[in-house]
Amino acid sequence: MARSIKQTTRTLIRSLAVAAVTGTMVGSSAALAATWTTVANSGTAIPSGGGAQFSSFGQPSINNKCTVVFRGRSKGPSEPVRGVFNGNPCNATPVAKTAAAGDVVPQPNNLAAVFNEFPAFPRIDIRGDFVATRGQST
Repeated sequence: MARSIKQTTRTLIRSLAVAAVTGTMVGSSAALAATWTTVANSGTAIPSGGGAQFSSFGQPSINNKCTVVFRGRSKGPSEPVRGVFNGNPCNATPVAKTAAAGDVVPQPNNLAAVFNEFPAFPRIDIRGDFVATRGQST
């Protein structure tokens, strides 16, 4: 009998947890039904890109301040511009460069090296503007 009470209690707790998660998801879906705003598109000029335009993008990250960070790149014919960029469509902040290939790797690990690629999508602090990404160098 004690076993069935435990099982019943676990089932009840799981059901309440599922209901709470479902309620949160349903409640959150109204917030997701907002107006979409473009941060950057193919053809948008890349900041500090010498006139190059975005041609492809990596997965973006967004925080609760509406700041979006993403990996972006241009096409050739010369060496494509590539890096991590940010913008905030909620307050009409234009796209800015966070880091790009050719930039000096910051201290303390730079050894006078420059970034040559950003192979992972950037993440941003949910409540702030701290960005973490992986950058490769020589």
